[in-house]
Amino acid sequence: MANLEISVQDIEQLLDKFSATNLTSMSLTDGSFELKLKREQERVVFAANEVTAQPSSAAVTASSHYAEVETNESLAKGQVLKAPIVGTFYRSPAPDKDPFVEVGRTVNKGDVLYIIESMKLMNEVTSDCNGMIAEIMVEDGQGVEFGEPIMRIE
Repeated sequence: MANLEISVQDIEQLLDKFSATNLTSMSLTDGSFELKLKREQERVVFAANEVTAQPSSAAVTASSHYAEVETNESLAKGQVLKAPIVGTFYRSPAPDKDPFVEVGRTVNKGDVLYIIESMKLMNEVTSDCNGMIAEIMVEDGQGVEFGEPIMRIE
């Protein structure tokens, strides 16, 4: 069998298509690459194993993942930062390190906000605007879906 060449974008498209079906599980294997998808309680669980996977410091800019928050008069307006990929959310670079940001902290464009681990790759997500962290909507170590709200910046 020829080597399977699959990109993160291909996997994201596959996840979208899997989510739109009634399938409960799916797996794809080629040599050392293995991709398994399993639906549990209306949630897609993503697991992948590739022997050649290496940690990455690739930065994901979240510019296309901001959305204007619809608020009523009692709530301040802001921008909601959404998960750019499926993975595990981490607030700090390591368990023994301080979080990248805290509620109330001012951030500048380009500051690292958090990490999403996906396919054994650590993806730093940076701010695309200046502002203050108003709310962090997920817990450290929590699995997140593509487009899931992560934090609000005012």
